[in-house]
Amino acid sequence: MEITLETVVFYFLAVFISVCSILTVTTRHMVRSATYLLFTLFGTAGIYFLLGYTFLGSVQIMVYAGGIVVLHPTDEWRRRPYYRQVET
Repeated sequence: MEITLETVVFYFLAVFISVCSILTVTTRHMVRSATYLLFTLFGTAGIYFLLGYTFLGSVQIMVYAGGIVVLHPTDEWRRRPYYRQVET
């Protein structure tokens, strides 16, 4: 079996996606979890680009990664005291 650059990149992306996926599920902070999910989706798009599916990789980055970016300000708004429910 000949080791090519394509094989090395594929294995790197596979390990990267696996590690980021595990970190997404195990972390307790919403922002960190969203960031790890963003990295997972970037890695998935990298595999699509590696396979030659450029349109699918582009859509992966634009739609899903764009949706994850929306979670960052949402978490910041959730942390502000005037958004918390007042106990009565």
